[in-house]
Amino acid sequence: MAKFNSVEEAVAVHKKYRIDTEEEGKYLTSPGNHNLNRVKWISSQVPEESYVLEVGCNSGGLCNWVMRERACFAVGIDVNPSLTLKARLKGVSAYEARAEEIPCKSNTFDVVIITEVLEHLYDPELALKEIYRVLKDGGLIIGSVPHISSLNSNKVPIEEHEYHCHIFNMFELDEKLSKYFKDVTFCDIKFYNHHIQEPQWLCFKGVKSVSKPS
Repeated sequence: MAKFNSVEEAVAVHKKYRIDTEEEGKYLTSPGNHNLNRVKWISSQVPEESYVLEVGCNSGGLCNWVMRERACFAVGIDVNPSLTLKARLKGVSAYEARAEEIPCKSNTFDVVIITEVLEHLYDPELALKEIYRVLKDGGLIIGSVPHISSLNSNKVPIEEHEYHCHIFNMFELDEKLSKYFKDVTFCDIKFYNHHIQEPQWLCFKGVKSVSKPS
């Protein structure tokens, strides 16, 4: 484990997280949004009219995107109370909660989205267990992490990164996901309309396995 010494420490740091992803323009449809390929891929994997939970919803930009584009009902959780407040002001049902303790009943959601979150967590497997629990049988986990070749992964050593705790390659992530989900698939995503051609995100999708993980 790098940087954080416990779940509580990681949560305390992220309660002060300063980045509002919607203010950064990550959910604009203009060519200037380098995240557009990632956002479109995530959204395209969500079945229409699904009941969706976003873990790490930030200020609600992606929840609003999937509600608009996929005719879904989406709710979100985030550890940062200022961001969940912003999300609620935009009409998103958003609640302060941690990925490791999702305050929802088991077998509730058709889809759980967790994009750009696993790399922030002290122990990502605790979140995957909770996502497994709240998904219906056959429900989907959809998400992304920074690609190991990305600018985000390579700009500073992980020990010096302000918020990230992990860098995943596909094999490491597949090992974690496959404990709880079947038919796990991956997709390398590049910046949209940008001269940098290296993949910037590793996106993934899996199906909740009916058999309970050991």
